[in-house]
Amino acid sequence: MLGIAFALSEKTPALLRDAEWDTPVLAFNQRFSAGTPETNLLQWLDENNFEVIRNGRAKRTIDGLPCREQIEVSWIAVDGTISEGNAVVSEAGCL
Repeated sequence: MLGIAFALSEKTPALLRDAEWDTPVLAFNQRFSAGTPETNLLQWLDENNFEVIRNGRAKRTIDGLPCREQIEVSWIAVDGTISEGNAVVSEAGCL
């Protein structure tokens, strides 16, 4: 039964799967580096079910097993172009 629960649990977006908790995600920073169109990031956030909580911030909780994860994304965009961005994955409760 536990195997089924693992199989059906939510998955962290592929770009963030190698993240270490509470450490900025290098793969995210490389994909959405300075000069990237903000629309690329907004599309990725939408495709991965993030909630944009205000301009420059988004979050998502992954109800995974054995642990839940909180992902927080922040960025600064000037004239539609990212000048700075960051994603951090944190533990949000474990079995």
